[in-house]
Amino acid sequence: MIIIPYKTDSAITRVPVVNFILTASVLTASILFYLGTVTTLFVNLVLVSKWNLSTAFTGILVQPDLLTIIFIIIFLLLLGNALNSVIGNLYFAIFLAAACLVTSVIHKFTSIIPAIGAHALISALAGASMALIPANKIIFSTDDSGEDSGISVSFFVLLWIVFDAYAIINYPSISGLWANLGGLIFGFIFIFLLKTFKLIFPVDPVFSEWLSDRVALITNSELIASIMPGSRKRIADAEIRMKADRMIELLSPHSEFIPDADEAAPAVKKQKTEDVKFRILRPVKMKDYTTLYFVYEGAPVTGISMHSDYYKCEIYPSEALNPGDSGSIKVYSSSAVKMDFIYLKLECTLNGNNISKEMKFSTSTNQIKNEN
Repeated sequence: MIIIPYKTDSAITRVPVVNFILTASVLTASILFYLGTVTTLFVNLVLVSKWNLSTAFTGILVQPDLLTIIFIIIFLLLLGNALNSVIGNLYFAIFLAAACLVTSVIHKFTSIIPAIGAHALISALAGASMALIPANKIIFSTDDSGEDSGISVSFFVLLWIVFDAYAIINYPSISGLWANLGGLIFGFIFIFLLKTFKLIFPVDPVFSEWLSDRVALITNSELIASIMPGSRKRIADAEIRMKADRMIELLSPHSEFIPDADEAAPAVKKQKTEDVKFRILRPVKMKDYTTLYFVYEGAPVTGISMHSDYYKCEIYPSEALNPGDSGSIKVYSSSAVKMDFIYLKLECTLNGNNISKEMKFSTSTNQIKNEN
């Protein structure tokens, strides 16, 4: 049983050469400083010398004590390797250089104490990790069955933000805190820009996907739905709309559309959508479940439920769906995440009749097909 974080569950797509070099440099310089070998050199380069471009980079190499050395090395390997492997060595090298420069400038204008240590750089890595792999897990231990346990990257980053904010409010004179927060923001923006300009192609859910999934998870709960001011109104509106449509059908002739006398065209039967139809957006795949976001394009239905013979699933909203409504289908299964097709059974009420439809969802084409 390992009780320190030693990896993330992010897929390694490239060898993180730049981060290995950075980690080895920080570890070597910190140990030599701790043993007293390069103390005079470090004092002359960082503590005595005025701020310049070289001090922006040399300050991160040396950590002041043994506990800090261990802490910095763990998280350089933990977050640095994951980030480096996803964005590649070139972009990671640019990220490191820019993060050191930005945090060093922030530190220069917010503290009179020289910048020592890689804490601000770790903050930048944390911000970048939040933007890139927020849904991934920091692994603390692996049991005999191979099951991993740990905390999510997003939870770790939020803890870091709370700690830094608390320290800034209560101890504003402490060195480096504003540089830490600046690094956090810079890391997030850097990854956001890479993703926006399509310079990187991450395989794990990024921040926007993670956030939409968290919001859907919260709003899908029965407790939230019961206290939302518009929830009951939406249900009532759907029922009134369906009753009105039904009344119009009863009062209107169903047979044929009667053209004007001077028209030679034959009578045309009234067209009406009488099917259940979903347009699936991009699925969001997590470790233990898959969320399928959709736009409903079929006839109005009520009393919707989703079932499967193989795994637990649920649909939101479940009270009523009208054309143009959006929602989500959540499939709870770690095996379903890896499947090419997911088979679902939908039950609902359409025009007063209870119907059941079997559908097959393709994770490659983002479509649901009716099987019956």
